[in-house]
Amino acid sequence: MPLARPKQPEADASVRRYPRANPARWWRTRSVGRAHRSPQGMFVSPVRKTLSASILIALILLISGVWYLLNPKRISALAEILLSHVLDGRVTVQTGHLSLAGTLRLSGVALHTGPGLGLANTLFSAKQVEVSFNWLGLVTGRLHASRIMAIKARANLVNNLDLHHWNYEALLKSRAATATQSQPAGSGAAPLPHLRHLPVIILRHAAVQWGQISHGRYTRIGESVVNGRLAPLLGTPRTYGFSVEQVGSQASSPLLSGSWSLLTHSFTARVKHVAMTASLRQALPLFAQKLWDRLHLAGSLNDLSFHVDPVNGIQLLTHLEQVHLQITSPSRRLGPQVIAINNLSGSVMVSRALLRIRNLSGQVMGVGFVVSAADIHGLHSGAPFDVHLSLPHLVIPATYPPILHTTAFRVAEGIVSRLRPSGLMNVSIHIQRVSQGATPVVAGEIHCLNVHARYVHFPYPMRKVHGLVTFSNRRIRFVSVDGLAETFPFSLRGYVTIDQDNGPVSLTVSSTHAAFDRRLADCLPAGIKVVWDKFRPKGWGRFVCHVTRIAGSTHAPKIHVHIWPMDVSGAYVDLPYPLRHVHGELYFTAHKTDIIKLVSPQGPHGTITFTGTVTYSPDNLADMKPDIHLLAVDVPLTPVLAQSLPSSYGRWVQLLHPTGTVGLDAKITRGAGGQPDITGSLSMINGTLSPPQLPFALTHVALAAMLTPDSLTLNSLNARAGSAGPTGRAGHIHVQGVLKQTTAHGVAIAASGSWNHVNLTGGLPSQVPASWLKAIKTWRPSGQVAGDFKVGLAVDTHTMTGDVTTHLNRLTVNLQPHDMTLEHHGLPAPIRNIYGSILIHRKEVAFTALRGDAGHIAFNVSGRYNLQSKAVVATGSASAPSISSRWTKLLPHKLQRLLSAIQPQAAWVVNIQSLTYHKLGAKSDLSLALQSHFTNLTLAKTAKLSMQSAVVNLQGHFRSDQPQPYIFGDFVFQAVHLYGQQVDSLSGKLITSLPKHRLSIDDIAGKIAGGTFAGHIHLGLDGSHHYHAVLLLNHAELAELLRGATPATTQPAHATTTGPTSQPQVHTPTAAPPPASQVSTGPVTASLDLTGNWGDGDKRQGNGIMLVRHANIYNVPLAMGLLQVATLRLPVSYAFKSAKITYKINNDTVNFSHIELDSPGVNLLGGGSMSLKTKTLDLHFSTHSAQGDNIPILSQIMGLIRSQLLQLRVTGTVKHPKMSIAPLAILDWLTHPGHK
Repeated sequence: MPLARPKQPEADASVRRYPRANPARWWRTRSVGRAHRSPQGMFVSPVRKTLSASILIALILLISGVWYLLNPKRISALAEILLSHVLDGRVTVQTGHLSLAGTLRLSGVALHTGPGLGLANTLFSAKQVEVSFNWLGLVTGRLHASRIMAIKARANLVNNLDLHHWNYEALLKSRAATATQSQPAGSGAAPLPHLRHLPVIILRHAAVQWGQISHGRYTRIGESVVNGRLAPLLGTPRTYGFSVEQVGSQASSPLLSGSWSLLTHSFTARVKHVAMTASLRQALPLFAQKLWDRLHLAGSLNDLSFHVDPVNGIQLLTHLEQVHLQITSPSRRLGPQVIAINNLSGSVMVSRALLRIRNLSGQVMGVGFVVSAADIHGLHSGAPFDVHLSLPHLVIPATYPPILHTTAFRVAEGIVSRLRPSGLMNVSIHIQRVSQGATPVVAGEIHCLNVHARYVHFPYPMRKVHGLVTFSNRRIRFVSVDGLAETFPFSLRGYVTIDQDNGPVSLTVSSTHAAFDRRLADCLPAGIKVVWDKFRPKGWGRFVCHVTRIAGSTHAPKIHVHIWPMDVSGAYVDLPYPLRHVHGELYFTAHKTDIIKLVSPQGPHGTITFTGTVTYSPDNLADMKPDIHLLAVDVPLTPVLAQSLPSSYGRWVQLLHPTGTVGLDAKITRGAGGQPDITGSLSMINGTLSPPQLPFALTHVALAAMLTPDSLTLNSLNARAGSAGPTGRAGHIHVQGVLKQTTAHGVAIAASGSWNHVNLTGGLPSQVPASWLKAIKTWRPSGQVAGDFKVGLAVDTHTMTGDVTTHLNRLTVNLQPHDMTLEHHGLPAPIRNIYGSILIHRKEVAFTALRGDAGHIAFNVSGRYNLQSKAVVATGSASAPSISSRWTKLLPHKLQRLLSAIQPQAAWVVNIQSLTYHKLGAKSDLSLALQSHFTNLTLAKTAKLSMQSAVVNLQGHFRSDQPQPYIFGDFVFQAVHLYGQQVDSLSGKLITSLPKHRLSIDDIAGKIAGGTFAGHIHLGLDGSHHYHAVLLLNHAELAELLRGATPATTQPAHATTTGPTSQPQVHTPTAAPPPASQVSTGPVTASLDLTGNWGDGDKRQGNGIMLVRHANIYNVPLAMGLLQVATLRLPVSYAFKSAKITYKINNDTVNFSHIELDSPGVNLLGGGSMSLKTKTLDLHFSTHSAQGDNIPILSQIMGLIRSQLLQLRVTGTVKHPKMSIAPLAILDWLTHPGHK
């Protein structure tokens, strides 16, 4: 049975009272730890429990309080409130925490000018800020700082160009609202209206950045790095005292000190010394940089103080020390001008309402100046001011500085524009503007010590000017101004007004020794200048000029000029003859010029004197009315004087090219059209005239004439014509006539006269009618002539080109040449010994029995030549003992080539039955009929041809618009020798065929060697030089033909034969004449058809045949050699009985298609070729026996064998043939059966 469990004793009552405790639930039990039997040790009393809970709660509250107090968000919020009150703006802080050093360390601190957070709205930022504070303020939420240090701070000053304001301007408008809005909600701290104590602010490497916003885009302009300290000033509430120093590479940076009141928002700064350097410029805002660059500032400032407050604005006080700047000032004449001001030193005070300058000195345009006192009441335009300026010992260079061209100084511009002074002077100026917008009042003096000037009313350069000139806004007064105008003295007194264009003027300019030239004329009024220009004087003399204008007058100043020329050169425009050493007196007024007396010596004893008046109206200067008396005595007449005459006379007088001595007593007035009229008498002695219509000059001229405004009447003119001729006598001429002006530019001349012994040798006249000039220049006549003339001319001068046109209205000139010579540039020899009669009309030249010689050619011609149409009609004759190549060059080109190729030589006579030449525009037409006789004519170069006489009758018509002439005629040649052959007679006809462009020589007929020949030849005229010849020879005697051959060709020089042994054997035929029984006889008939190009022998084609029948042919070189070889080199006594040769010509080669020579013993058949150029032969022959019995088949075989027995080949030349015997073809085949 199971054991019974022992009975446990009953637990202790205490155990039951204190059960085992659960450590995990200690708050529900009174004991802790493991169950044990000692409950008293684990007992926790209520007091203990309460104390523990209290300590625990305190720790929790402490930790929570520390966490709350040191919460970064709370610290950031409190720091934002603190800094917002310090900086008077909305400040944001990214993070804030308590450092181990017991300071607040803030990061991402930014001062904003508006609600945005962008860069444009951020005025100040710092990467890190350390704040020393009191702990009580941290607990109470009212944070107070004793020290603030900004590390890597940045002040960002932005100019918004789109909105036209700076970013700090928005800060001033939103200070109160920003401070209130920056308080975080529920922070437990109320905003502080005022700080109890101002903290100390320390800046380390703080950057001041300048930027701008344009079109919504930000651009950084400049930056400066500074260190500084701001500390509260004792005894001054809410005011900082500060010191800031720029950090840079400079050895000594400027130290800026001052104060900043947060109550009044005033700012005061002081700098002991500031150097204007590039780093300082870089630290300034953009507008200051632009101003710096525009003024090109340089130098330094001492004791600079700067104060800004909302009431008074900006106040600046400084002392300038060696400051340099440049300003740009406008100029009406030169445009903007840059003015450099250097070495500025003095005191300057600038405020909102006043600019005060004291003892300011410097240099401008290289000259020192002093401003003793200047007060400018306001910096705006038109502000009142009072300035005293002095320029002691001012030296103005000749090249003006820009300041004198500026429109900002009208007085200076007026003085410069009127005087253009340069040199040494003392200048003092007082400028004052009394009230706002009033015109500045200028007063000053110029003490000229040694000045150069050019006064506008006195254009000579003035030098060594001394005296006093005063000026104001209204006028310039010349109190006492004297000097030298170039080299002569002058005086200037009076005043001129500069504040209005028509102000009063009272000036007197005088000189006792003045230069008269264009400069003096340019300063005269228009009316006086026009009269002055009538004489164009140049020289020196005395003058006094008064210039006056009363106040209120709107007219130009009145100018009266009294001039006493002493030694002046010039010319009166109506008679512009150069006048020299003129002396006299002139007085100019606004309406009249008095020529009291002007005298000019001319030549050794001559004088020209002018007296009279010239009246005019200032409103119509073109209508001048001269009334001048001109008296010229013993004046040399030169081309210059002729050219100086009025245009109505000068045009035709200049055509005569006059010289000599003249006298003139005339009156000069104004005629119709404003042209001067000269009326008076004219005389000339010992003069010369060169009328362009005459090919000679007139010398020893004695002339008396009357001048009227439109004519010149020659009462008498006697002169010597040309120079002395070969006879030693000079020609004489007598002329009477009238020259009358018909139009403004035309003159009619009617003259008549006679001459004798006039020599044509010498230069050509300057002007003749165009047709005469061309004919004279072409033929260049020389020699002596006599005759008479009547002429009517119309001479026209062109004002635009100055050309002179001569129109012949009527002309008759009768010339009788005596031993005259013509030299035509196109003729190879001059035409000499000309006699006859030449009658020249206006349009035609007729010549009768005009004879002479040209080289070895004698001529006698009559005819007419039209000067306008160039038509020629002539008849006559010419003869010469030979044909000269110099004269053949005048023939047409094709005929020249023909004559050059054949070079004919003969004595000739040409009778011109008629010759007519017309030219219409570019076309010409020539018709002629002539007969030519040639004696002993030879054509030795081209062919061996000569003839005893030749007669050619030729008629032709040549037109330039047709490529080929029309020619027809005939010829007859007698006793012609051609290549040793006697041609008894030769005749034919010449005719051109224009449609076929060829020249045909038809009906050629002649007699030669007892036979006849005939044919025709066609020559191409279209430029291709093509020809076609067909010739027939009929029944010519062979003996006659061979007799006419050259002896050297009757027999060969040698004939070489070569047999199978290849041993040459030379046969030299005897040179003895053959016996009568061996003379070759028989009729010869031949034909030739040949085509080719004339002058090109390498290109020809033709064919022909030659037949000799019933003949005995002996002693023919090639035939005899062949016959000897064919008969095995045995001498023969019989000849060939007939011959037949058929050939073709191909360029340079004659191809013999068939050669047949028959003899009683043997016949030769062959063919081959011959070169016409080298005369080389390449012929082959075979032998044939005479015709015998004809046995069928056998006869053919035997004939074939005979033709193979002997083969002949002929090479070499025609004069030196070489004949060789070829091997027997049958024997060669039998002995060499394998050889082919």
